[in-house]
Amino acid sequence: MLGIAATMAGCAGGHSSASRQASASPARHHPQRHARVIPGTTISQTSGPCGTEPIPRRYFGVITNYPGSPQYNQFISRAGVRPTLDDFFFSFGEPWNSRLACLAIHHGAMPLIQLNLRHVSAAEIASGRTDGYVARLAGQIKRLGSPIVLSVGHEMNGNWYSWGWHNTPVGTFIRMWRRIHQIFARSNARNVIWMWTVDRATPPATNPGPWWPGRAYVNWVGIDGHNRLPSDRYSSVYGPTIADVRRITGDPILISEAGVVAGSRRPAQIADLYRAVYDKPGMLGVLYLNLLTRRIDWRLLDPASVRAFAAAVRPYMGSADG
Repeated sequence: MLGIAATMAGCAGGHSSASRQASASPARHHPQRHARVIPGTTISQTSGPCGTEPIPRRYFGVITNYPGSPQYNQFISRAGVRPTLDDFFFSFGEPWNSRLACLAIHHGAMPLIQLNLRHVSAAEIASGRTDGYVARLAGQIKRLGSPIVLSVGHEMNGNWYSWGWHNTPVGTFIRMWRRIHQIFARSNARNVIWMWTVDRATPPATNPGPWWPGRAYVNWVGIDGHNRLPSDRYSSVYGPTIADVRRITGDPILISEAGVVAGSRRPAQIADLYRAVYDKPGMLGVLYLNLLTRRIDWRLLDPASVRAFAAAVRPYMGSADG
């Protein structure tokens, strides 16, 4: 994943942004009169050694192999878009490499790390056995300087990952999350935005409420979901889970993984999704899953779908300009 051929001056160094509280209770959103602030935080300083990130009204991005991959570059070139949020997956325990995050920032996007637990258990992290690794990671991400979103153990309310409800007790997951957060706080990593990412609450996934680590440990909420049927709309796919989330927090929500199944209705479904997220208060934006998965090909390959996507994200790109 990290084999991208990119050399960015200063990517591994730099200083931490001083615009975010680093304590057991992360900074909340208290708007200032003269500064644009990233929703859910007090971060207004978005420049660092790798470049400057925008603070758009709504974020958008595409999930491919990794930002800057041939697949990524081909799609954004074909659609004529420039994402403002770049997502990539990173396995807990691997050495940190800032190149992908720096590349995203250099091109005007905020990096979003999905930190998965494929090689470690939530119980091991919660016990403190990995504290040294977490502390090193916190220091390395702090040195990136620019804001970065960190999501740990996504879709924990499903049963398909080792950290999900079928394998890991809810209490263990919460202790794991809080321990990682507390170590980052002690490291004064003020540039981190904490995103709690859940799956759409339909079987085998369940109501995510029990996994909530607490207001002091989260800035953003991510919801993963997909339009699997031609009749699916934003309201039916995401509405019930958004209602579940709103019963526990008012934190801003990102549709952190969206996909629309191929078919004649796909352009209209894409338009519905992006229009709804753009218009509704409390929403942050959309990341589109432009990948071939084991079961479904979510990629936007046909001209009508690519045109629909480009048109749908146009207001998102415009919102980053002012």
